[in-house]
Amino acid sequence: MDSKLVIFGRGRNAIIAPRQIMEVAVKPADLERGLMHRDSLPHGTGMIFLFDKKARWPFWMKDVQFPIDLAWLNAGDGTILETRTMQPGVEIMHLPAYDVDAAIEMPGGFFARYGIKIGDYVLSV
Repeated sequence: MDSKLVIFGRGRNAIIAPRQIMEVAVKPADLERGLMHRDSLPHGTGMIFLFDKKARWPFWMKDVQFPIDLAWLNAGDGTILETRTMQPGVEIMHLPAYDVDAAIEMPGGFFARYGIKIGDYVLSV
């Protein structure tokens, strides 16, 4: 799996969190597996999911051992459209309210720590 360096921003040129190294999930098997079967997600890392079309892509916590902050995005400009904090062992589907073509997963508490919210953006650097 490839990786990207990303920043989180708000408004014009306002960086609101340290740079993060993101694993990139594009292949169907990687998109399906996500962060399953891992013990943790190291500080400074996350996963970005790039889908081939816009849809209401569901996420769940099957076989994930740690809390995750999830954001559904518009891949074109990186705008965060919706966020959730998901707990381990809860096997319900989380669906966005909008059709999206990207999502990111970060360690639980990341969004609260840096004040990341709907309308902020994620950019590859």
